[in-house]
Amino acid sequence: MAFLEEVTVTKFKNYPFTASKITTSKPEKAPNIQTGNNGSSNNGGSNNNGGSNNNGGSNNNGGSYYPSINNTTTTKKPATPLDLEWWEAEGKHFLTHIDTPEERAQFLTYFGYEYDKEQDIYYTHLNPWQRYFGFADIYDQAAPITSMRYLTLKIDFRYQGKEDLLWRLQWWKGQYGILEGAELGVYTKKPHNASQPFYKCAEDENLLRMSFDYYHSLADYEAKDKLFTRYEQEHWWLTGFKFGNVAPRKSVVVATLYAKDDAMADGIELGLQNITDANGNLTAGFKPYVEGGSDIDTYIRTGNKFVVVWKEVGYLNFGVPENPSEPNPDVNIPEEA
Repeated sequence: MAFLEEVTVTKFKNYPFTASKITTSKPEKAPNIQTGNNGSSNNGGSNNNGGSNNNGGSNNNGGSYYPSINNTTTTKKPATPLDLEWWEAEGKHFLTHIDTPEERAQFLTYFGYEYDKEQDIYYTHLNPWQRYFGFADIYDQAAPITSMRYLTLKIDFRYQGKEDLLWRLQWWKGQYGILEGAELGVYTKKPHNASQPFYKCAEDENLLRMSFDYYHSLADYEAKDKLFTRYEQEHWWLTGFKFGNVAPRKSVVVATLYAKDDAMADGIELGLQNITDANGNLTAGFKPYVEGGSDIDTYIRTGNKFVVVWKEVGYLNFGVPENPSEPNPDVNIPEEA
């Protein structure tokens, strides 16, 4: 969101931008992206452009990227996350005793994630291994087994660009093991595969320009105290995760996305208004923002641009009640004060 000018308007204070004044500008502060394997070998060299950690210097502890006997010797990095002999030699357990954010970042690169040191968040890059496997509802159903409990929604529409495709924009937010965060995904499939469960991850020509701000709670949103930002870029799976504990319907995501043209924007808008539940039945979707009203679970469309404030729309991937009047099953998830 830092790529857009923030404008404060009476009765519209919680939206970052207005429909009448939107300009592009440089970010307030460019993100300091810390990657675990940029320009070096996974089997040997030190981190980031051939030097040790933090742009050619030693790490904050005065040693090399992976601690060693002195500052001039760099310990060999593991060939894979499951190189157990390496972890044992280092006196670390490969899951529970990765001590520093930089070590965690290096470990997570094997799983398609990178680390933003400035914001202390983990995120997916453009071409992780997951891009080869597409997406299907069964992934959501299986996610609780791996301690991923979240709120999700699907924005479905048909759009013909270079080819006629069924599009699905799927969003998630909630608890991912010991992390909290959100995801914005873009998927497609051909109309003749409409009955098939799998979608392909969007190819390069179908990437969408997106960004989002993540707020831990409604109170944080109202105070404009965001936990982190995923800066605007073309992507198919824009994600951000940070250590924390949250109930899925308590966090707030302010997402911005750009359609490719008016036809796609019309499809997205219709999809925003007609969200389905886990069984494919229509449920409460997003409403166009009305000045003077609440901006929670609403959107603003300005040409081909959408700003969406998301809190409760969608369904949970765990314990979904058959009767909407039943208590919300995520209210008992513990949350930090």
